[in-house]
Amino acid sequence: DSLGSGSVEQIVVEQSGTYWIAVSRVVQGSSGSDAAARYSLLVGVPVGSSARDAIAANRLTTAQNFALDRVLVKPVSERMRRSTVNVLGYRQVPIAVEGVSGQLARRRALRAIKTLRARRDVSAAMPELRFFPQGLPVPDDPDFARQWHHLDIDLLAGWAQSELTDAPLGSGAVVAVVDTGVALQHPDFVNADGTSQLTSDGYDMVSAEEAAGDGDGRDADPDDPGDLALAGGGTFHGTHCAGNIAAATNNRIGIAGVAPRTKIMPVRVLGRGGGTLDDVVQGVLYAAGLPNDTGQLPARRADILNLSFAGAGSSPPLAEAIAAARDAGVIVIAAAGNFDSPVEQYTPASEPGVVTVSAIDATGQLAWYSNYATTEGAIRLTAVGGDSRVDRTLDGEPDGIYSLLYRDGARTLYGQTEGTSMAAAQVSGVAALMKAVWPAMGPEEFDALLPRMVIDWGGPEDAWKYGAGLLNAPRAVAAAVSLATGKESLGPVLHVSSRALDFRDRFTSLPLTIRNVGLGDLSIRAVTASQPWLSIAPGKEGENWVRIDRSALPAETNHAQLAVDSDAGGAEVAVRAVTSSALPEVDLGPLTVALVDATTGEVVEYTLSSADDGYAFSFDVIEQGAYRVVFSTDALSSGLVGASGDWVGALPVGGGAYCLGEPPEGIACVAVPSDLTGDLDAPVPAPLTGLTLPLSLP
Repeated sequence: DSLGSGSVEQIVVEQSGTYWIAVSRVVQGSSGSDAAARYSLLVGVPVGSSARDAIAANRLTTAQNFALDRVLVKPVSERMRRSTVNVLGYRQVPIAVEGVSGQLARRRALRAIKTLRARRDVSAAMPELRFFPQGLPVPDDPDFARQWHHLDIDLLAGWAQSELTDAPLGSGAVVAVVDTGVALQHPDFVNADGTSQLTSDGYDMVSAEEAAGDGDGRDADPDDPGDLALAGGGTFHGTHCAGNIAAATNNRIGIAGVAPRTKIMPVRVLGRGGGTLDDVVQGVLYAAGLPNDTGQLPARRADILNLSFAGAGSSPPLAEAIAAARDAGVIVIAAAGNFDSPVEQYTPASEPGVVTVSAIDATGQLAWYSNYATTEGAIRLTAVGGDSRVDRTLDGEPDGIYSLLYRDGARTLYGQTEGTSMAAAQVSGVAALMKAVWPAMGPEEFDALLPRMVIDWGGPEDAWKYGAGLLNAPRAVAAAVSLATGKESLGPVLHVSSRALDFRDRFTSLPLTIRNVGLGDLSIRAVTASQPWLSIAPGKEGENWVRIDRSALPAETNHAQLAVDSDAGGAEVAVRAVTSSALPEVDLGPLTVALVDATTGEVVEYTLSSADDGYAFSFDVIEQGAYRVVFSTDALSSGLVGASGDWVGALPVGGGAYCLGEPPEGIACVAVPSDLTGDLDAPVPAPLTGLTLPLSLP
């Protein structure tokens, strides 16, 4: 629309189609209400330069992003000038738009401006436009592109929000990583100006010399010597978490932390063989600046505790320490745990007052290892934990979380790890961004902000997996800014439901949701496909369907991109489609294969199979009856079908059973396919042999 106050209006239509043009008169002032209105309507006629100038000078359109409850006015009269005006002579004038919203409210606001422009005591009236950063701050760290998980929480838009404040990127906040300690010598804890991302008052709380592995017990050196028995070997779990939170950024090496101006206080409580309850409790108390058995305190307590570890059951002493930390104003964030089990069975994730974080993978689903809730509120929110077994991001690498590691000798400074630990660290980093802009934020305030820090993920029925929703950096930072300053800084934020779509050899269409997770209006300028066999409809905000033309695929393996362009930045979605002939031979390691009685569900016989023999299997069926073949990977070498983390399949595909002898009542018997052999009508025993299992990978 074009709703200006001049004598010339213009609408430019950018897409072909059939349109209605509506023209209406807005009466300015009280006179002329019965006067006729005359206009000339020109379609497809170029506009001259003088008309363009007039349009620009008087332009008003609801396509602009502006405040709905106030306008900017430059008064003429001295009486009006005596009111509050800025140095340029403008003042804010409230307007009434109660009872309406959306487009109607925007049109009402513009009509108020037109009326004000007609007044003799007003020299200018205009919308209170809202401005937003257009260039998102991409750091110069060379491995930032490997941190795909940052995109899932819209971190760059979160940084843009943070940069609008006096404490950008977590400045002044301190996060205690209560873990295995950190590799103090890691170069990516050093900023470009030579300063360190680590505080100088971390502590080693591992009391047993053998478990500590550094030659002594508790001391003021939180360096991680490795938590494995082999000298120099270790998971460097604390280093990985600390890097995810606050690795040095724009230092031209490695990666970028979520809150790159936040300081990390390393507190070592886990050594070889894990950690003891007393060591963990003392570490929590120390990090919170509370009295502890060492008699030592940090120069400044931490604002946030990151607890990315788990123990079975509950722990009253640890619960007391966490409660004391909260009473001191410390936010306590904990990983839900990686046991694919109820989170209520583990500590510290189940302790009162803890912000417990589950993990999703690159597809946005609850990660295969993540704990979940069986009681309301046990999971508070979810973040990205990854899955190192697969490549769903289509970047040629497993989908683990890439962060800092450290190993002697080979100098493996960086690497991937998966887990709710990584998700918790992501939340701790965003909490640091929030704490920096709102120093008064404590655990109660953080709890109250949780609904504003996330985007809906699933529905209310999925709260047992995702809590309030998926962490979103710009929403979280903007919520803190609004409470710190009383002003709303968040504009529209572009979010796509997936950064990669894999059509494999079977799909022809997949969904893609384009969302505005910020405030204000999001304008999708274009969604373009890089290949002619790829298309998207309708290509707008909301649910879309991405389709491929399989008949037009030029190669066995095909790659393409979808580019989403909006007034709030852009996003790219990687696409892959393969033909059946391009599917690789799958080696999932040994498979556990079970023959299951279809009537009772009991396992009759187990066997193992592997890729070396084409995943063939054989059973000696010993009784007449109905049978199913159930098979699974064996990620944990448990020898069981369907253990935690395993992929599971079954024959016959789609249900039913292979029947030996007379079909049992209520069982649908299925013909034996060509890749299975077995004389099911012969007297028992009869063999059932499979030459190729129809594996269907998720």
